[in-house]
Amino acid sequence: RHPLEELDIGAWPGLRRRIIAARVHHPARAFTLIGAHPRSIHSETGLHVHDMRLLAECAAAMPKPLIVAGDLNSTPWSPNFARLLRRADLRDPRLGRGLMPTWPDTPIHFPAIMLDAILTGPEIHVARYEAGAGLASDHLPLRAIVHLPPAP
Repeated sequence: RHPLEELDIGAWPGLRRRIIAARVHHPARAFTLIGAHPRSIHSETGLHVHDMRLLAECAAAMPKPLIVAGDLNSTPWSPNFARLLRRADLRDPRLGRGLMPTWPDTPIHFPAIMLDAILTGPEIHVARYEAGAGLASDHLPLRAIVHLPPAP
């Protein structure tokens, strides 16, 4: 819908195939969008911590405003999640909106864990944030309506 400019993520080789970053040229203002999928906490020892640290460094270095979204394999109460927010100066728009578990989404389970997130820079206003109905995944999708700050 809007032109994209691919951003180089070569400085974080450990995130290859775990992150995609683009500059979105929206008519109101360009912003950076990062889609991420760090390895699970149950992966080989330390890989989740490593991926989350690299994601935080990568996000902190990207042009602002910034949105980071994806299956982060981390709950909002995880120290790795807290370090990502702090290091990249991101906000979790779920705060004050109630629990929104997104995994698992199977016929015999009720979603119980908040593994997915849409995180925003402090200058972005999130007007709406919600978990959607299941699609073709074992996770529920998240949707957010955001308002970008005016271009400087």
